[in-house]
Amino acid sequence: MLNGILSPFLYERCNIRAATSASSSQGQHFVLYVCTCALRTYENPALDSAVAISKFTGKPLVVHSFFDDRGLHATARRAVFIIESIRDLDAKYKSMGIHFNFQLIGRKDTSREPAFLTLASRSSYVVTDEPFVEPHLNIVRRLERIKSATLITVDTSLEIPAKLVSKQHVHRAYSYRNAIANEFRKRC
Repeated sequence: MLNGILSPFLYERCNIRAATSASSSQGQHFVLYVCTCALRTYENPALDSAVAISKFTGKPLVVHSFFDDRGLHATARRAVFIIESIRDLDAKYKSMGIHFNFQLIGRKDTSREPAFLTLASRSSYVVTDEPFVEPHLNIVRRLERIKSATLITVDTSLEIPAKLVSKQHVHRAYSYRNAIANEFRKRC
């Protein structure tokens, strides 16, 4: 499905988590990139994949990011980092002609659903960063429940994509480094 749309570099980083038929996504109006880890517009394979899918389908790209201050790692320092990153991203996406929005998911006493779930239910494709840890794993689990869109996760973190390495080597840095050593030397 993505093989003819994406470059080999991007294709090897993509995992199709949930696919829909073309007919079930006919009424969906855009491609959604849920930006969770790669808070940048440059050297971002997930963004590049979303842009390529958007161009191929002729549907506009919407980028959504959020900060949930209810999480375990939601410190004031992290919040400042995210807000500063979002300010920079907003300007960069505007200059690229890409619609960008941000949601601050507030306190425990709110019952409001995160906007990324609503947006995902209205999109034809959802692209997000490949998760390796919580809370990102939970975000993908929630997106997998959306049946109207094809969900694609993209490895934005590793030089050699994790899916090319045996699962036993992915969870320890030294093991991963040893497993990719030969491939890394070939590519670099």
